[in-house]
Amino acid sequence: MDTDIGILGASSAKGGVALWQFNVAVGNDNDDVEPSGEVDVIQSLGITSLPFPKDASGHAEGLGVRDCGGKPLVCIGGRDTRNAALVGKLKPGDTTLHSTGPGSVAQVFCKHEKKQCGLATDDVDKKSMLFLLDGKNKKAQLVARGAVIEIGEDGAITFTAKGGASLRLDDKVYVIGDLSLPGMMPGLALMQGPPIGDPSGIAPLFACLGVGK
Repeated sequence: MDTDIGILGASSAKGGVALWQFNVAVGNDNDDVEPSGEVDVIQSLGITSLPFPKDASGHAEGLGVRDCGGKPLVCIGGRDTRNAALVGKLKPGDTTLHSTGPGSVAQVFCKHEKKQCGLATDDVDKKSMLFLLDGKNKKAQLVARGAVIEIGEDGAITFTAKGGASLRLDDKVYVIGDLSLPGMMPGLALMQGPPIGDPSGIAPLFACLGVGK
């Protein structure tokens, strides 16, 4: 059996099977290729991918095996150097599952040293979105659009909006920030007094600051 490293072009999924377009460069010229058409791909169980086509920023490469299993050519692996920035963040023991092609950021990552596992991507405004299970710092976080939901080491849950207002759930419910109550009239305040009340009406009442319409 002979092997070749080829340029992966447009691909498709037919009959539930991924097919990759495999082209072998002639000499050192990536624009002059010997096309092999769409070929079968043997990938890891549970993982099926289609390479992003060649563009001005580069192309994906595949390892092809000729005369394998009665087929003229079969791909047994691939890579895309356009994802160098993402792959370059890996450290020994780390694993990532990510989309391919230029500027790809969508990924599922497992970090050995930091004991982290998460999902990350950018939205259409190029703002990062992250779901993180952080074993090293004993917390879990969901971060998106400037808001954060966090489960801390002590099991407390904190909801924080982009504007800074927070709701913390622990042995009590804590409201951090001004509280707006529907039905309150503008300019009035919620009042507090003795828990048993004051039948005489002499005990003073105090306003709960930060609570209003």
